[in-house]
Amino acid sequence: MMTPIRVLIVGEQTLFREALQKLLEREPDLLFVGSAPGTWEALELLDEAQPDILLLILNTPQNSGVEILRKLA
Repeated sequence: MMTPIRVLIVGEQTLFREALQKLLEREPDLLFVGSAPGTWEALELLDEAQPDILLLILNTPQNSGVEILRKLA
């Protein structure tokens, strides 16, 4: 059995994050490891969850996905 791909979602819209989570949980090869509404919460979760994939909204009024990418670089 393959190790599932770990996925973290970052975006300020709760409904969007929850809908994506439900879709991810249906896929046996994917493992939902968390979601965060903003930059700082996402940075904390990245260390804890160690995702393989980060689904990230780049530009929103309250968050900067670009800032998260800078911190990861």
